[in-house]
Amino acid sequence: PALPRADAPVLARTDSVLIAIDLSPSVARGPALAQAQQAAAALLQGLAGRPVGLILYSGEAYAASAPTTDPRTLQTLIAVLDADTVPGQGSRPAAAIGLAGQMFGDAGQADLVLISDGAGVDGQAVAEAGRLAALGTRIWAVRVVGAAPQAPTPAPDALAQLVQSGGQMVLAQDVDDLAARLRQGGDRRRDPAVTALGYRDLGPFLAALAALPLLQMLRRRQ
Repeated sequence: PALPRADAPVLARTDSVLIAIDLSPSVARGPALAQAQQAAAALLQGLAGRPVGLILYSGEAYAASAPTTDPRTLQTLIAVLDADTVPGQGSRPAAAIGLAGQMFGDAGQADLVLISDGAGVDGQAVAEAGRLAALGTRIWAVRVVGAAPQAPTPAPDALAQLVQSGGQMVLAQDVDDLAARLRQGGDRRRDPAVTALGYRDLGPFLAALAALPLLQMLRRRQ
């Protein structure tokens, strides 16, 4: 016999979320940058308990932070993003997705969130998304609007081509709902060796009580 322990240790989530922010000129030099920063900050606030990492990309992708359960450093970094943060021109979401695959490794149930206006989505990006999804990663997209002056406007459904494994494309104003979905999708792994830590064993206590009548019987026989 056993009872659940109120003081049982809580096992942390072992999955990760990577946020990939598009800092190509069409985003970083226009009003879409503020939307991207606000969306990323809202995700960080809503993903308490899950390790979160950060990728920044334009023509190339860069790992700004490995997954961490302390979002404060990421919040500081996101707040100071500007058009000069990432060198180079162009927009290659394929590079960001490929880098995410390297960073995830065997992270279990992982999620990649692309924050972008949809520029640069091509066959290579779709193929990279398919390879990552085949490993069990869900891919989500947050679409920001407000391209920089003279920048081409991507098709509204461009990012939808990258969504995989049950993910979804949402607008920046709906990012709180996305955070709630990601928060529920965490993967808590429990080692069978520590399952017993969740219960208080009453066996020894009951055995001690059962020994009292036995002692009385032994005393009578003497």
